[in-house]
Amino acid sequence: MSTQEINSENLLEQIMSKVSNDHIFKIFENKSNETIINDNEQNDIENEEGLTDEAFQEILNTLYTKVIISSKPKITDIETTKYLKIEEVSKLKSGDVNLYGVVMAYREDRNKLTLMDETFPTKYDIVFLKGYDPRQTLDEYSLYIGQKSKDVNGKVPIRTGDIIRIENLCLPENIAANVVIFQPFKFDPFSPIYISNSTNPPPLFCKGDLDRVKQLIEWNNEQLLSFKLEMQNKKQSFLNCAFQFLAIISNNENKSTIVVWNGQDHSHLATYKAGLYSILEYSLQQCVQCDEPIYTTEYLRYLCESRKIIYIDVYGFHSVLAKKLKPLDMIVLYNIKVENDKPVQCYRYTFQESFEFGRDIRSVDEESLLGKKLLKNIKQHYNNWLKSKS
Repeated sequence: MSTQEINSENLLEQIMSKVSNDHIFKIFENKSNETIINDNEQNDIENEEGLTDEAFQEILNTLYTKVIISSKPKITDIETTKYLKIEEVSKLKSGDVNLYGVVMAYREDRNKLTLMDETFPTKYDIVFLKGYDPRQTLDEYSLYIGQKSKDVNGKVPIRTGDIIRIENLCLPENIAANVVIFQPFKFDPFSPIYISNSTNPPPLFCKGDLDRVKQLIEWNNEQLLSFKLEMQNKKQSFLNCAFQFLAIISNNENKSTIVVWNGQDHSHLATYKAGLYSILEYSLQQCVQCDEPIYTTEYLRYLCESRKIIYIDVYGFHSVLAKKLKPLDMIVLYNIKVENDKPVQCYRYTFQESFEFGRDIRSVDEESLLGKKLLKNIKQHYNNWLKSKS
């Protein structure tokens, strides 16, 4: 078991303009165990605010949050807790319930958590008691006054796509006693993240938890590989999908155009750009390829000219992250806007600046369940193309 430093949102708001892109990327993906502000950035903030080194460090320490990441949780043979499916919870008016779900969005300003599972794919909203934050463990008194317990030392990070386990969710007030997060895009997804303190001992896990997490990951992977549009109106839809990143073909200060592919035929939803295979080929040459590289010049030309790959315009902070991607990286994009541009007979894919509706970019480990399935689909398409040529 280890303790990992994860930034608070207050810290992001205060120092975002001072922190380099490399540090921002580490913060956003929770990959950094080191100090996230370098000496130059610290000096700038100290000079502007008139702070001493000691005062700055004290402020920084109050903004850091600590959560427990258990790489090898203790698994018991006894199943003591019954977890309901979301459809079952949605029919209840009151009571204490336990449930698992896939996070589709978390709005801190509205205290609203949006979940899905295989029984309730249309999204289920839990609007928590005002002043209560489900990411942190609070004592009974502080729940009702909306203040942080002195025992609490952090917040559990909740991001779109995570698997969440909620225990003792009190309906209809929507107060949760215990929240655990699993990150499905990691090589080992069963490394639960939670807060443990004197009033809240470490959570228990049994074989049923392993099975449920695996079920939800497999179900969610199917959704992310299906290229299924969520229709909003006749002209505009939204998409959550897993891709392999290929290249950036446009790179402005606040906008990047990325090229992605997932082994499926998207010609019926083709984007307006075509050609550009020479740019893709150059980008992929920067990668370490396998013994039999898939992306040959001929194959890239075929993908581009048949308009099978997808071009996405990425804005704002998401553009900063996109610029850090390397060719062949696996990613999941949540809440891509897809618009039918009938005059030019194409579709435009846009990843807008805000984090509304769970909009997020998640990195995917190549050895994760989703990474393996995505790569398998891509290789299968390539093999089918080779057969069609012979």
